[in-house]
Amino acid sequence: MKLGIIRIGVFCFLFFVLGLYAGTSITTLKMPSIDAHEEINELRRDVRFQQDIIQAYHEQVVDLKAEQRVEWGPVEMELTGYAPLDPQAVEGVCYSGDPTVTASGEPSQPGISIAAGPSVPFGTEIYVPGYGVGVVHDRGGLISDKHIDLMFATRGQALNWGRQTMTVWVKE
Repeated sequence: MKLGIIRIGVFCFLFFVLGLYAGTSITTLKMPSIDAHEEINELRRDVRFQQDIIQAYHEQVVDLKAEQRVEWGPVEMELTGYAPLDPQAVEGVCYSGDPTVTASGEPSQPGISIAAGPSVPFGTEIYVPGYGVGVVHDRGGLISDKHIDLMFATRGQALNWGRQTMTVWVKE
């Protein structure tokens, strides 16, 4: 029985001592103040603001990618060649006006310049298999909407190209 009383005494002593320490910490613990709530709300606003910035940045990146996306559409066309810079070129047949300047005002560039019908805007890029990517710089009197004339350095190259019908890729 003495052992039981001693145990109860030790237990009460420990409870009292721990209660004092615990009591101090418990009494110092208070409900979060209004300032703490305001800090939490401020942090939440900051997080939302940062999420909005990230979302806006993501949308801009998506928009930029859409702008940078290049669409090439296939078009079947008749292709011929011309060589306005060849010394044997005949004015009125191979070119009209200054052979070194195209109808768009750009310089004549064999392997790049293309003559197309009026429905194809100047500056339009066209990929032609066997020729590469050319740019519409010129016009021609006999060139229709489904016909382009590729500029070559020599008349022999233009004649060697001949008249072909093939699928080309037009940048839209």
